[in-house]
Amino acid sequence: MNPVSTPDEILLKEAIPHFPECGALKSFVRITQGHINDTFRVECEKGPFLLQRVSPVAFKEPLKVMKNIEGATRFLHDSIVKEGGDPKTRCLNLLPS
Repeated sequence: MNPVSTPDEILLKEAIPHFPECGALKSFVRITQGHINDTFRVECEKGPFLLQRVSPVAFKEPLKVMKNIEGATRFLHDSIVKEGGDPKTRCLNLLPS
């Protein structure tokens, strides 16, 4: 008999296919230190990732929130490159879905 999936497992099994960079989901841990968004450390075939679901209750326009995060991340990425640093290890890297 298969165990019943938890709501977190269902959420992640639906989300992960939207990120082909990840590969198949192997395991995950919910990060409980935040208060607003759902955040998970996921272990996939192609390595570990942080996956965060922006709360639609706290943020009525999540697409605008993501656009803002994308702009700030792009600015940090470009600044790190100009300084000769590695943006893959020094700032957030977004995986569009």
